[in-house]
Amino acid sequence: MPPLRIFLDGYLARKNHLVTNFGKFMDPLADKLLVCSALICLIPLGELPAWYVVILIGREFVISGFRLVAADHNIVIAASIFGKAKNSQSNGYDHFASFTDSCFGFL
Repeated sequence: MPPLRIFLDGYLARKNHLVTNFGKFMDPLADKLLVCSALICLIPLGELPAWYVVILIGREFVISGFRLVAADHNIVIAASIFGKAKNSQSNGYDHFASFTDSCFGFL
């Protein structure tokens, strides 16, 4: 469900001309917090291995660090279509891996 909320949030902001530099910076952070929280919750359930979640969250910290450095130089890096596609693919993989592990974990 988070990918749908993330898509709708951005769509409505652009449609209603409510796009701001603050939103371009904070919205991806809020989205990352939402997704990372869900990933962390899946570890104790045995749905995702901890090493996988650590790699994903580490990557998010690196990307956020780049955004902070750019913001310090008055450069706003908005999410590109490629980043959104990667995020959708990654979320799809996470759901697929969770489903197949739950259903076919005995293999």
